[in-house]
Amino acid sequence: MRKLITLFLAINLLLVNFLWAAEFKEQTPGDDVLEITADRLDVFAQKGEAVFMGNVEAVRSGMTMNSRVLRLFFSDETKQVYRFEAEDNVHITWEDKEASCDKADYLLEKELMTLTGNVLITRGKEKIAGDRVVVDNAKDRQTVEGGDGRVKLRVNTGNDSGILKWE
Repeated sequence: MRKLITLFLAINLLLVNFLWAAEFKEQTPGDDVLEITADRLDVFAQKGEAVFMGNVEAVRSGMTMNSRVLRLFFSDETKQVYRFEAEDNVHITWEDKEASCDKADYLLEKELMTLTGNVLITRGKEKIAGDRVVVDNAKDRQTVEGGDGRVKLRVNTGNDSGILKWE
């Protein structure tokens, strides 16, 4: 019986995705839409986890994240995604900024993004580097930690400065 229910849920998930595919491609991801493409997807419904692997690209609200692995975590009760975690050659672009790191963790409700491992964020000629960067959009706060190394910053002191302008 359990296998039958699992099969039914899997078929429903695939059918819904198939029916929405044309509309999905035409939409531009907004605040409530997370669009992901990858070479492979494994869903672990009992764990509340979906794992995308290979050439992963995730787009949400003007932010694009590329990595080799992306994990989505969803609530057992609501089935809504509350967190995603990218790892292995992570590259993020938003507005006029780019970031690279080993791992990125994003909590959707808290608007909290944590970048770890060889973090480098650039905006034009401006750069900031550290081992861990926490971007708290809800509190409008950013923290950069050096880890074993030191925090490094190169900033333009003129009017066009803004490496730490995260909005």
